[in-house]
Amino acid sequence: MRNILKVFFLARLWILFLCLLIGCAYPVTRTANPVSGTFRDDFNLRTGKHQRHFLLHSPQGYSASRAYPLVVVLHGAFSTAKEIAKWSEWSQLADREGLIVIYPEGIGILGFLQHWNAGHCCGKAAEEGWNDVAFIEAAINGTCRQYAVDKRRIYMMGFSNGGMMTYRFAVERSFLLAAAASVSGVINSRATQNQPERWIPTPERPVPFLVMHGDADKTIPYEGGKPLDRKSTREYQRVADAADFWIAANKATAGPIRKESFDGMVMETSYMDSSGGNEVRVCRIRGWGHEWPGGPITRALPGNNPLKDFDAAGIIWRFFQQYSRP
Repeated sequence: MRNILKVFFLARLWILFLCLLIGCAYPVTRTANPVSGTFRDDFNLRTGKHQRHFLLHSPQGYSASRAYPLVVVLHGAFSTAKEIAKWSEWSQLADREGLIVIYPEGIGILGFLQHWNAGHCCGKAAEEGWNDVAFIEAAINGTCRQYAVDKRRIYMMGFSNGGMMTYRFAVERSFLLAAAASVSGVINSRATQNQPERWIPTPERPVPFLVMHGDADKTIPYEGGKPLDRKSTREYQRVADAADFWIAANKATAGPIRKESFDGMVMETSYMDSSGGNEVRVCRIRGWGHEWPGGPITRALPGNNPLKDFDAAGIIWRFFQQYSRP
């Protein structure tokens, strides 16, 4: 019994050490005159009993005398803000383009296994009904109070479960966003066949939307259905279902306009409304699985691979740049 208690105590110490490392990954900013860099902050935000956190990246040369676009980037399930910042390289793009980026953290256990309540998915977040919409909105508003943000140019994108959360936020807070994007996410799913389909309401206003997904994704299949890489009863909707939802919501009936790039490995299909705006664009990446399509991942591809140096963040930002709220 004594040995068991000793092992338990040592395990607790080790977990505490890891948490301290994670917590000290970035300094906490509490300055009236924000500066450039990446900071871990919370603005004293809570969801129920949970203290909430996010990373905030202020671009090089930040000046309060100008207004900056704000991009909200959401990590996938069982990931972290630090991981999506690393793989997506949105902070590097922010320094080049002059953006502020925030990376909100989902709720998990001791800084691990973090995920989002996208309504239909996933895990404990959805089961317990965590109000992630309110948390993300509060993080946006807090950033706008502390930093010089152009409120006409607030954008959101997410990967996987973060993409699902982006769908939900764009519907429930359409008045906040100038445009949004989902990478490897779906707009709806159900845990078992016995559960009814969940339908989300039409947003109050159109939100230009970019849907990016690999057609070799086995975790969240492009054509919907159950995951192909593990045993699961969950069934996902098709990528086309998300596109159809936003085409209807944005009244984007003009199209489709198709364009191939990267030696035919990327197919973009676009739909516009009658004014030529409020685009819905589907970016299908041939042969791509369930991982971030850019940053160090695509740079590491062989030189003869057409997707080498494909940069999802850059493509999404060029899409966002077209739009600002009235």
